[in-house]
Amino acid sequence: MPQLNIGDITLTNSGALQGRVAFAAMQNGSGSGNNSTNGVQIYQTEHVDTHNAYNNSTGIFIAPVSGVYFFYASLMGSNSDTRSVHYISKSTDGGSNWSFLVQFGGQAKQYNQFTTSVVSSLNANDQVSVRNSSYACALYTSCTQEAVFGGYLIG
Repeated sequence: MPQLNIGDITLTNSGALQGRVAFAAMQNGSGSGNNSTNGVQIYQTEHVDTHNAYNNSTGIFIAPVSGVYFFYASLMGSNSDTRSVHYISKSTDGGSNWSFLVQFGGQAKQYNQFTTSVVSSLNANDQVSVRNSSYACALYTSCTQEAVFGGYLIG
């Protein structure tokens, strides 16, 4: 079977996709989470970043190509009995304004896990991040594998 090239994506002889945008990161332990209102969650340890599109210093993914993307995020609530609300958010203007793609969270009691996923159409250079709400944030801030953020181009 010959290789099929579609833009920057190649279907190899073995049927594998090469050139597909993908990233996966997690927080790196003690004090790595963010409990500030409207704060950006930063996932410091990258496991995959095929196009260097995720910045593990700012917590922002910048779409290298236009397309439809799948994103997932997970955070851990604290042991307090308070509400914690977060968003996977998108900016189309370089980070000046953010719109919510999906809200997730719940009652931060006994270290509950908050997990979500979303599909979104992005243009090249659109930004995506995990952000805290302006009114409720109660996270366990020393997570590793319990706090993850990732995504990939699906079409």
